[in-house]
Amino acid sequence: RAFSSRLASMTRSRHRSTTSEIFRLLLAAAGLTFASQLEIPFEPVPVTLQSLAVVLIGFWLGPVRSFAAIVLWLAAGALGLPLFAGGEGGVDHLTGPTAGYLFAFPLAAALAGHFGAARNRRRVLPLLLAAIAAHVLILGLGGAWLATRIGPSDALEKGVLPFILGAVIKSAVAAALAYAMGRRRI
Repeated sequence: RAFSSRLASMTRSRHRSTTSEIFRLLLAAAGLTFASQLEIPFEPVPVTLQSLAVVLIGFWLGPVRSFAAIVLWLAAGALGLPLFAGGEGGVDHLTGPTAGYLFAFPLAAALAGHFGAARNRRRVLPLLLAAIAAHVLILGLGGAWLATRIGPSDALEKGVLPFILGAVIKSAVAAALAYAMGRRRI
């Protein structure tokens, strides 16, 4: 009787845990979608809050779950859901000029999640460095892909340099938010 009670309790707990995990992944994808809609049109790459959301998702969910959440978001957007910048979707975004940035998102979230792990949330410098590294990865892969479309110098001029100051500011914001939440269980 005690065994069956414990087994039933474990099953309920595992179900709650799975439901909670799915909810967290969907909430992360929703947050990234919201950040994608806050757009300043800029060619060939719009200015959004996507990279801030990517870093925060990494800090919140850790490397594996943040990677999964953003891959889920990319897949849903590729299927045509209006999740990407400007409320757009479709597979053409994963082959267009901004594809490098999009494909960098799950990698950057995993990087931020790894180096911004819970044990580092009590110190702001590791969080800031993790956020900057994630932004460097996004800009690097995004710029490299863009260079195949418009050439290296134009990619640097239009797809990397204009975003450096914003990346630094977003890194500082992400680090400050994660640091503030470091003593709380999120």
